[in-house]
Amino acid sequence: MIALIKGIVTDKEDRGIIVDTGSIGYFVSVPEHTKEVLAVGEQVTLVTHLVIRDDSHDLYGFESKPERELFLMLFSVSGVGPRTALHILSSFPLPRLISTIQNGSGKELSLVPGIGKKTGEKIVLELKEKMKLFAPEITASEVNHDVYEALVALGYKDYKIHEALQGINKDISTQAQIKEALQILGK
Repeated sequence: MIALIKGIVTDKEDRGIIVDTGSIGYFVSVPEHTKEVLAVGEQVTLVTHLVIRDDSHDLYGFESKPERELFLMLFSVSGVGPRTALHILSSFPLPRLISTIQNGSGKELSLVPGIGKKTGEKIVLELKEKMKLFAPEITASEVNHDVYEALVALGYKDYKIHEALQGINKDISTQAQIKEALQILGK
C-alpha cells in the first residue's frame, strides 16, 4: 500500500496530477480544489490510497488524513466508487461536506452530478454517525464557510486552513476573520 507520496508536480491532467518522486512519475487522482492550488514544479506531499482492481491500479491523493478518511468512508458506501467519492470531495469544502452529512442533507448531496436522490440519502444514512469521528475543529458548525472558501481561493492547503481557523475569533466579521486567519498563516 502506498500511504504517502512526496515529489514535484510535473503535469496537471483532467483527472489528476503527475508527481515525480525522483525516478518515477506517479499519476495521482486528486480532488479538483487540490489540483487547482498546485502548480507545475511545486513540491507536494499527499496522503494516498491505492485502489487495486483487476484491470487497474489507481492512486488517489489528498492534502490531509481527514480528507482521505472521508474519501474511504464515501467509497465504503455501496454504489459509490472511488471516482464518485473523489467527485463528491471535489464538490464541497471538507467542513461543509462533513456538516452536510451530519445534518442529514441527502438532497444537497444529490446536487452533485452522478449522485441521485437515493444515493445521497444512502450516504447520509450510512455515514451520519461516523462524522463524529472527525476532530471538532473540522466539524464545528461555527466554521465560517466564507472564510474557509476565501482561504482556499488564495491557495492555502486544507490542513493549514483548519489550523488557522482554530485560532481565530469567531465573534468578529467575516472580513476580520479572514484577516486574522491570514496573520496566523503568515507566521
